[in-house]
Amino acid sequence: MHLFHLSHTDLDGYSCQVISDHYFEKKNFYNSNYGPEVTARIKKIEDDIKNFGDKKGNLILITDIN
Repeated sequence: MHLFHLSHTDLDGYSCQVISDHYFEKKNFYNSNYGPEVTARIKKIEDDIKNFGDKKGNLILITDIN
């Protein structure tokens, strides 16, 4: 399984990614502030899944984005 993790650009956002890093072998991390930047990062995740996604499954995790 491949993890695509989007989180906020603050300490609790990065902390969520530190924990995810411990549990997943294949992972891509993305960070965003609020507003239109979130939509842009989600589009980037969609593109990366097409290019780098795992055929056995992918997980999109969004944390600390209000």
